[in-house]
Amino acid sequence: MIVSQLQASFLRFHNKIADIMTAKNKHVSFAEIQRAVRWHYQYVVLTDFLPTIVGRDLVHGILPHLLTGGSLKHYQPGLTVYSWKKAPFIPIEFSAAAYRFGHSMVRPIYRLNQTLTDRQTIFSSDENKSLNGFREFPSTWAIDWDLFFDPGAPRQKARTGYRNRIR
Repeated sequence: MIVSQLQASFLRFHNKIADIMTAKNKHVSFAEIQRAVRWHYQYVVLTDFLPTIVGRDLVHGILPHLLTGGSLKHYQPGLTVYSWKKAPFIPIEFSAAAYRFGHSMVRPIYRLNQTLTDRQTIFSSDENKSLNGFREFPSTWAIDWDLFFDPGAPRQKARTGYRNRIR
């Protein structure tokens, strides 16, 4: 349910960007709109997701231009292992690890919005409580994204051990 609503949000965001860009230039191409949406997504990954996962110091150590506001041309990335110019690839160890890492962060229960008093579980035999999808979900399950992404609000942290369980 959460993933499907996130995908729908990205689709709506794409359409909003398309409306804004075509209002300014009716001949704007789909590729240009797609690039603008991709840049926004990459900005969120670089400025919110990665610092949340690995810490700002590590992100700025690898990509110093983010800290200084300079360009990649003047602040070269601190890449010492990966040679993207000569051999661009993602090692299988990394792709498998990233896949497993993402799944290991899924919590067993989530609070979807401020109006629901109960938290929903990822897997439940009771369809009225399960978030596993494959059906129409109740309109009251609309996600309040501030509970997941707003940097100024207390977010529902990913599961990283006993101390981070939902209270």
